[in-house]
Parts: sequence; C-alpha cells; structure tokens
Amino acid sequence: GLAVKMGIRPFLLADGLSVDACIGMSVTGDEVNNAAGVLLGGDDGDLLYQTETNLATGSSTITKQEVANRLVRQSVSEALDRGDLEQPQSLAIHRNGQFGDQEIVGIREGIDTLVESGDLPDSITWHAVEISGSSPYRTYTDDGGECSTGTVAKLDSKNALITTFGAPQIHQGTPQPLYCTIRASDGPYSVFDVAT
Repeated sequence: GLAVKMGIRPFLLADGLSVDACIGMSVTGDEVNNAAGVLLGGDDGDLLYQTETNLATGSSTITKQEVANRLVRQSVSEALDRGDLEQPQSLAIHRNGQFGDQEIVGIREGIDTLVESGDLPDSITWHAVEISGSSPYRTYTDDGGECSTGTVAKLDSKNALITTFGAPQIHQGTPQPLYCTIRASDGPYSVFDVAT
C-alpha cells in the first residue's frame, strides 16, 4: 500500500502482458468492506491508476453493479485523460476471489460506456479472470527439476494454475499456486494468457 503510493514497485515484469492494460479489483475489509481497483500498463506493469476513495460494499464481498461499472470507467478514463495510457485495444480485469453476476454486468456496462464515449474502440477485446489464492492443487515437474515461477498448468479451456513462487519440495510440490478461471470474455483469449 504505502510503498506503492511512494512509487516503489514491489514487482517487475520480465515481459509485457498479453493485453494493453489490466485492471485489478479487490473487495476487502472487516465489518464494512470496500472495493478498490488499480490499472496497470500492459507494456511495463506501471501503476496508471488506483482508487483513492472508499467504495463501500457493506458486509458483502461482492461489489454492486454500479461499483464495478465505476471502477472500470474511472480507471481507464483517468489514465487516458492524464496521458498515461494510449487507447487500449485489449483489457484484462482480474479479481481476487469470485466475481458476482452483478459485477460482470457492471464491467460490461462500464466497457460499453467507454466505447460510446470514444475512450475505447468498438473492437476492444476483454476478459474477466477470477484469481484464488487457495487451491487443492500443487505443481510438480516430471523430471524432478524445479517448477519455475510463472509456470502455467492448464486444467481445461477456462481454468489454469499459476506458480507464483518457490521450488517444489520432495513429494510436496510448490506452495499453493493461484487458481485462475476465465469468468467472462469478449474476444479470443486463451487460459495461457492469464499468466502473460
């Protein structure tokens, strides 16, 4: 939190992302939850936008339709207005945990509004990915070697595991990989693109 606001990057990308920009959504809190979002540039992972006001969701861990809509619209339009982002042709929306149905509706509405205003092109492709840090799976290698950070294990056309850190231990595999699910998509998208 504070380190990022000071301009310190807690991570670096070895390569650019497979999309022009990526919105990260999160809903956390104690008794009252708040929704937050960030926008990262696809070329270098630079932080282009972050919410600065509380978007309260009450006790729900799912944002309302209008909150998801607002997060998408604000993040893209503010980054464009500041000149930090050129008009993206592709967009990823990642969420910690599961999207609620109304969040997906809000994302679609936000993108449609940005297309109508000219901030996004008619040909925009986007996808919404659910990311869970808890998974019953572990990743192993067949040859006993190390499973490197960023390894993607495709489970099916919409689900994949991504190893985020750590070498496998004998008979234990890696620490819990991220379990990623493509929840919604408009345009061609491979589950392997989740990691890139």
